[in-house]
Amino acid sequence: MKTKFADRIRKSFLYLETKYNFELIKSQKDPFGEYVLYKNSTTAVQIRYEWREKKLFILLIRLINDQIPEYPHFIKLDTKLNHFYFDDVMTLVLNRPLKKNEMDSEMDFEKSIKFYSKALEEYGRDILMGDFKVFSELEKLVKKRAADYEEHY
Repeated sequence: MKTKFADRIRKSFLYLETKYNFELIKSQKDPFGEYVLYKNSTTAVQIRYEWREKKLFILLIRLINDQIPEYPHFIKLDTKLNHFYFDDVMTLVLNRPLKKNEMDSEMDFEKSIKFYSKALEEYGRDILMGDFKVFSELEKLVKKRAADYEEHY
């Protein structure tokens, strides 16, 4: 299903198709928001807007045998992670978490798309080309956060 959201994302993230050989394979609305899904030979990228959060999320996925692996809903120490949010990549790059990116207007949404498009191209280049070395650091970060969450709840 082609939507206004999908058109806006495709225009801003066109480099995924032209520079990194991604193909837009899915565009969908659901009760929580809408998303587009890109895939090349090594990597999938889901770009999602959630209405309640008023936030854009980018999920970077390492393909296994050319397939998108199942997303782990529970993370344990021995869970092999192949999905990481781009905000966590930015946390590693900036050495601090991103500031909350709440959008109250269409203009803020457009700024968010531009920010993430530019940042993904600059800081996600290796992942987009199938180099997943940073995933080991991301896995430590995510598993620590999951353990901290478990500890408090």
